[in-house]
Amino acid sequence: MKMESWLIFALLAFFFYGMVNVLFKIGAEKKTDAVIVAFVLYLVAGIIALVYYFLSQRMVAGYIVTNSLIIGAAIGVFSLLGTIAVQKAFQFGKGSLVGPIMGVNILMVVLVSLLYYHEKVTVLQGAGIVLAFVSIVLMTI
Repeated sequence: MKMESWLIFALLAFFFYGMVNVLFKIGAEKKTDAVIVAFVLYLVAGIIALVYYFLSQRMVAGYIVTNSLIIGAAIGVFSLLGTIAVQKAFQFGKGSLVGPIMGVNILMVVLVSLLYYHEKVTVLQGAGIVLAFVSIVLMTI
């Protein structure tokens, strides 16, 4: 049975973001500076993204889509703030709690998907969403 490509990418994201959080926890234990870590993270990511951009020949006669820049800047701001916040959380909190609490940020995506995009959720999916929220509440008690 052929696995859907979205599922493959979702599983890759699961792994990669999981490793990011593991490395954030290691960095917190080693008392790294959150701002320097964030700077290096985005510098390296930016360089890799630019190399990929030019190698994939997406650039046509110097044309860059304005929406891509606006969305990228907005994501960058939230990502930078989130990166610094999660590093501080790992510095002062237990990784076994910080990781899962941060992981349910997907509930924001679900909420926006329901309210803005009018996506539908089955009863079983809804129950899973509620259980995800309840699990975080239970973990922090």
